[in-house]
Amino acid sequence: MSAEGPLHFGLSITDLHFHGRCVQLTNTRASILYALMENSGCVISHETLAKKIWGDHYQEGMKAFGFLYATCGRKLGNRSI
Repeated sequence: MSAEGPLHFGLSITDLHFHGRCVQLTNTRASILYALMENSGCVISHETLAKKIWGDHYQEGMKAFGFLYATCGRKLGNRSI
């Protein structure tokens, strides 16, 4: 992942830099954002994203996906996500 732009990861995937500030993320939230950044400009379904993050156990992860996605947005300061 490139360090260009307002959003990039630090030395650890759980250290996300957003407009110059470091945002600590859990491994799962970081994996969600990493997968979205990796597929920037593309439409990716919830199911495809869940499979990337939880692998064979993606059905269990789908239950928590909406909550995890929303809290990622709040951590970055976007209350509308």
